[in-house]
Amino acid sequence: REQAGGLSHVALIRLEQLAPFPAKDLNAALESYGDLKGIAWVQEEPANNGAAAFIRDQIMYKQVLPVLKRLSMEPRWISRPESATPADGHPHKHIQSQQRLLQSVIEWSEAFA
Repeated sequence: REQAGGLSHVALIRLEQLAPFPAKDLNAALESYGDLKGIAWVQEEPANNGAAAFIRDQIMYKQVLPVLKRLSMEPRWISRPESATPADGHPHKHIQSQQRLLQSVIEWSEAFA
């Protein structure tokens, strides 16, 4: 956050374990932010890789997070574009990709600043 310009209005929650999905703990963490205005799933992997599909299923279809339903809120999904490979293939391209990802998060979060 500090490197991205001091985004004091942004909280990061990192999920270390996805299965079984920690719905109760995640919901409690989200509820602890009384002024929650938005939520985003951010992952470094391309949209068609990583945990995004599993998380989308848990959150959107199984509706395991009551806080989102209560606030009538849907997550924003932020990741690298879909790709046939999980890596960029070159360190310079990887850095550019990471910068674009962070810029997407910053731009999304500015709506809540």
